Amino acid sequence: MHAHDLLAHWDRYAKTTRIVREVNDLLTASLKLLEGYHKLQEDDERFLGNLELPDNLKTDFVLGRNLFSIGLDELGVFAAGRGLEGVLRDIASRRKLTYRVKGKDEPLDTATFHDLAEAFSRIKLTNGTPLIDKQTRSLLELARNARNSAAHPGTQSHRTERQLAEIIANAAQHVWTACKGTRLTKAPIIRDW
Repeated sequence: MHAHDLLAHWDRYAKTTRIVREVNDLLTASLKLLEGYHKLQEDDERFLGNLELPDNLKTDFVLGRNLFSIGLDELGVFAAGRGLEGVLRDIASRRKLTYRVKGKDEPLDTATFHDLAEAFSRIKLTNGTPLIDKQTRSLLELARNARNSAAHPGTQSHRTERQLAEIIANAAQHVWTACKGTRLTKAPIIRDW
């Protein structure tokens, strides 16, 4: 940008040795711009992209990353939240998890996001330890709230929204990894929250 008038003054600069300095400055600035572009591109590829999930569960996170890259941050958070919800629903469906509502067993994969998060915090491994700890349960609640608040643009800064999307993606990865290859108790979760 600082060399935008170079063409306008080219003839005047060309008559002196100033042209060498101006062209040098332009080349230096161009190299910095190119370096910044490559760094930005590399950072975007890592943002929400290093998840070890099945391809069908990555799509919402990739969509979120793409929305962030064009400045639609609120929608990016929403897409990441939808990705987390998809991971929870997929696990519930694969494991045929149920929860009991008013004495009737319902498939957990049809529950609301709030009920999904709460139920996952109550699921235990066969050795009795909880599937997710209290900190991850808090992250799930934060993710649910962030996803819902994304419907109300302008409530958070760009930096906060990117951080929320990363927290959501990390929570999804944590739950997926914790469920992978482990046995869960099969008893239905009682909905008493």
